[in-house]
Amino acid sequence: MSSGLVIALVSVAVSGAFAVWIARIRQPVPARGAMAGLMLASGVALGLFAWWSEMRISGETLFEVVAEGTLGLSVGAPAPERRFVFEVEHALTEHTLHVYPEIPAPALRWSSGDVTVRVRVLAPDGTALVDDERVHAARARGLQWRSERYPFTPSQNGAHTLVLVVLTAEIPAVHARIVDPLGTFRGRRAPGY
Repeated sequence: MSSGLVIALVSVAVSGAFAVWIARIRQPVPARGAMAGLMLASGVALGLFAWWSEMRISGETLFEVVAEGTLGLSVGAPAPERRFVFEVEHALTEHTLHVYPEIPAPALRWSSGDVTVRVRVLAPDGTALVDDERVHAARARGLQWRSERYPFTPSQNGAHTLVLVVLTAEIPAVHARIVDPLGTFRGRRAPGY
């Protein structure tokens, strides 16, 4: 079940419970009915918005993964390459790779500063469509890092490779999402998203 559908169902259920509670409190009947109806309509509107947002994001997502970071690696050890294969469906269309380090829930950790991540997107013949190393600055609240965008235009359909290398120690995970603006029917979301 997608997170958008879960949010939609929960918001409708909670607003329905509040509507029942409002209908039972001691107020004039017209006021109770109006408040209950407003509460229920608000919950349904929130639920529909969550579901619509999730469907829009899912429709553009070609590939998404939360890759293992560098937790537990000893200092000075070489950073591991995380490789993922994804299928390009619309060649000659600009795609966008979104990358950001993250602390997956339910971990309660603070970001310890800036994170350096090297990103490569390789075509089937091994040609680098993206080959970049960027620093992701910690956000003000300290629970996440800033996202970086990497636009690229594949010249052919088929299997491409995403390579992620986290160059900073003690980073739990890196979230990567490839967006195809023409939409996809075989896109794969990361579990929990």
